[in-house]
Amino acid sequence: MKNLLSALLASSLMSTVVIAQETERPLADQGYCGLALRDIPNGYTVVSWLFPGPLNGQSLDSPDFDIGRPDLVVSVNDQKVNAEQFKNLVRATLPGEKLIIRYRKSKSRGGTIPTELNHEDEVKTLEIILDSRDTWQGTFHRKRGHDTAVVFEYPLLLDPHDSQNVLGAEIIKNDLSESTDLLLGVFTQWMEKDDDFHSLSRVRAGFENPFALNEIQQLVTDPMKNVPENPLGEVVKIAAANLDVELLDSESHGSLTIDTPLQGLFALDFLLGESTLMIMDALGDNYNDEDFAKKCLAMLRVPKQTFYLQGPSTRDHVQVMRRSMDVDYAKLLQAFEHFDVNVIINEAVAKAETDDLPDELIGAIDGPILAAQKLERVGWIVVGSAEDNRYDMSKVAGVMDVGGNDEYYATDLRLGNSVIIDIAGDDKYSGTDDQGPASALLGISYIDDRAGNDHYQGKLLSTGAAMFGVSFLLDRSGNDIYMGSEWSIGAACYGAGIIVDLSNSADTYIGDLLCEGVGGPRGFGCIIDENGRDLYRANGPTPSAYGTAAVYQSFSQGIGFGFRNYAAGGIGVISDLGGDDRYEAGEFAQGGGYFYGLGILHDANGRDLYYGHRYSQGFGVHQAMGVLSDDAGDDTYWSMTAASQGAAWDIGSGLLIDRAGNDTYQCDGLGQGGASMQAIAVLADLAGTDRYAAGGGATQGRSGGDSYHFHETGAYSLSILLDLGGTEDWYSSGRSQGSEEPLDKISEKNHQNANQHGLFIDR
Repeated sequence: MKNLLSALLASSLMSTVVIAQETERPLADQGYCGLALRDIPNGYTVVSWLFPGPLNGQSLDSPDFDIGRPDLVVSVNDQKVNAEQFKNLVRATLPGEKLIIRYRKSKSRGGTIPTELNHEDEVKTLEIILDSRDTWQGTFHRKRGHDTAVVFEYPLLLDPHDSQNVLGAEIIKNDLSESTDLLLGVFTQWMEKDDDFHSLSRVRAGFENPFALNEIQQLVTDPMKNVPENPLGEVVKIAAANLDVELLDSESHGSLTIDTPLQGLFALDFLLGESTLMIMDALGDNYNDEDFAKKCLAMLRVPKQTFYLQGPSTRDHVQVMRRSMDVDYAKLLQAFEHFDVNVIINEAVAKAETDDLPDELIGAIDGPILAAQKLERVGWIVVGSAEDNRYDMSKVAGVMDVGGNDEYYATDLRLGNSVIIDIAGDDKYSGTDDQGPASALLGISYIDDRAGNDHYQGKLLSTGAAMFGVSFLLDRSGNDIYMGSEWSIGAACYGAGIIVDLSNSADTYIGDLLCEGVGGPRGFGCIIDENGRDLYRANGPTPSAYGTAAVYQSFSQGIGFGFRNYAAGGIGVISDLGGDDRYEAGEFAQGGGYFYGLGILHDANGRDLYYGHRYSQGFGVHQAMGVLSDDAGDDTYWSMTAASQGAAWDIGSGLLIDRAGNDTYQCDGLGQGGASMQAIAVLADLAGTDRYAAGGGATQGRSGGDSYHFHETGAYSLSILLDLGGTEDWYSSGRSQGSEEPLDKISEKNHQNANQHGLFIDR
């Protein structure tokens, strides 16, 4: 397989002149122009993408230069080059030197890459002064900064190479082994050539074997079943495993029993004092840098405006990414682990006499307090009374409140560490437009709310969210509401953002964009809900990325998200352990990955409803992967537009796996095991009497076209619908019960759109 793939790649890169091989010298000494090319049939090379930099690229064109996609490149420095040779030539040229590009304009700018020429006759000339590659390179294409591997303890559910496996037997029987191996080689090749400093091992494992998504999902979510018994202790281990961090040796802190307000201050001092020193050590120069914090927030706002980095702020965004390479993630999680203390607060504390409010806290706290103290490097810590209190958490670092319906808010940014332990009451948590409640920005946020129907509401970076830090929101009881607009509700970049909701309560999660279990670059974002009839909604108001009326863009509910061509994505998870739940979302949602990320939506029990739009319910798009896994119950899956219910696009892999129950599936095109553009997609239903309805093409084990990378790889996609229920199922395609059939034979015409390959297996 590797020899075949190498031969295909070598033939696609042949040219009359070999310009240069990629250099190993420092990135600061490599040239950069921001122009990416792609080879098309018959030896031609066209413009594929324009990035920020000397050309001020804005994806498909430049406002400053008359060049764009898919203009035909005639020569560079008067020599004919292909895409790989051009890349190597630019990197081998020193910053400050000039490149002369001669090209012919396309008669139809923008859109897809053509397979045939349709260009003007005039040859135009563009001169570019190269900049330094280091200035414009995020963490993408930098050498991986850590090294761990994933080991699977059990046989794969889907193994294409095992003749005793249900999938392997069908692939071998239908003579698909060679084409499958060629496709798997494409995934491996892309992972190797596009490696990122922060590439996570569990994402890499999905590229090493896209058929292992079931096992990767279980590796991620199985430990979450232990969280209710030991919330923080288990969560820190889960975060470490997903962020490729080996936890440093540490002793258990045991318990702290609080009988007086002064002992409460001692507990807050213990939690915040040493952990602040630890977070300073972990973040280095990033710690307490307010200008840098504002650049972090600006980077988080980019996805709401565009999929891609562009414009004058790109340098700042790249600087944020590069500074993430200086963080010690082991020390970051060690600082978080320091909060793993069982704080026992006796009723006697609430009966203590109140204390005077220090002058410095007038206006920052409303309501009686029991004690207060200002700590060096940390700030104010407070023990609040059993009455209703209000706390400005931008001016208070730690609160232990023994009762009442309290309000926690902020009037400014909160950097560094903070802790809230609230014993009882229906509490409200809010923040500013830039940073909401339960938000870790260059530090750690720890909230332990032990009783009451609580309301957490914010906008950007709120409600269990972290940027260069760790946020842990633990709510132990009550019917709670969690709200945020962007990068919120269990979301993180360069750290971990985690919500754990315990008890059999009905909780509501309401987000807009990049909310509800989202892992950005080197991020682990997670929601673990123990039980209850819960609602997860991320369906507006951000408009559709495709201009579809009455449809909204989500990137929510178990999403791994990367900044395309700048920073690989992380791991985002929802794991709901019980209850009849409802999941509502728009585009890019419900167990999916975008640009080297991994997203998982896992529901362990109950009769659940999943509602989504384009790219939803177990999808991977643009070199990423996602899983929707439902373990039990009679479930309903409903999605619209395209690419859902086990769908994949552009070297992506998607899996929807339902392990039990009588289920109903309804989608439009490219779904229910539908892959396109060198991708792998699987819908696997392991039990029950099921109903599958799909409209449009490339559904129920059929593939779409493969024009993106066919010229370069010669590989086709693989689409699979697998039903092992052993009962009478219904398919809108009219396929028969108990059949095993390969779908779509090779077309001798237009090979890149031959709709290859597909398997429909019903047993």
